[in-house]
Amino acid sequence: MVDENGCAIGLPTLPNNPIDIDERTPCEVLKENSETPYIQTKLDSLKSRVALSTPNRDHHETGITIAKRGAALKHKVFTQPKETGIAGAVAVEIALQTWDILAAHNHYEGFFPVPQFGDILTFYVGYKISAPARKNAYINYVVNFNGIEYAFRMSDTTALDALFAGLNQGTEADPTTEQEKKANDLLYEIYEKKGFDKYKDYTEVEALKILMKVLNDPKIGSGNGVHLYRKDKTTKRWAKLKLNLDGTVGQDDCPL
Repeated sequence: MVDENGCAIGLPTLPNNPIDIDERTPCEVLKENSETPYIQTKLDSLKSRVALSTPNRDHHETGITIAKRGAALKHKVFTQPKETGIAGAVAVEIALQTWDILAAHNHYEGFFPVPQFGDILTFYVGYKISAPARKNAYINYVVNFNGIEYAFRMSDTTALDALFAGLNQGTEADPTTEQEKKANDLLYEIYEKKGFDKYKDYTEVEALKILMKVLNDPKIGSGNGVHLYRKDKTTKRWAKLKLNLDGTVGQDDCPL
């Protein structure tokens, strides 16, 4: 017997219920999400809205969240834009919740073709506020107009905790507009130091090199804080991306 939240009556609540402990690997989580129609159809819809083959395609971001209570999945859609406070950059405003297992949004044609500075902040906040039973499942997806899916996974928040200290990011207190801008500024500065130019149109290969350098910066965790995964459009196989010693981007394929 379960209550309205999907919790078993007479058993501990979800965060403390051993039955609900998620011990899957990142590759297993990503693969299972791809094989879950409720999830994958939502990601496909985000891609379709900005796909080059879509007539009258969107030129703005759309976001979603999917929450899990017990075995039930529930999604929400977001289209309200918000200013990041940096160089006129506008992103979709996504309302993150404790029981989310993922947040996702799309990048349209002409936009930075991989996750950008604000996406790291959204991922960090979503992970920090997620319930203990949801942290191992939590993913932030960015899907592009060219059909590529990227996914952030958290390994260690220590560096980002220090970077955002005092800015109320992912804490019980709501951040002020100034604190939100400062958090975005801190990440934007790292992107700039890694070669990002807001006036340049980047290919995906160029943008990915910058992003991987950002993730390997000590302020982000030296490659051990936030991990980036990419899904192959043909094989549908996920891979963990890595920055090679020669500055190129390599990958470790997930098991089939």
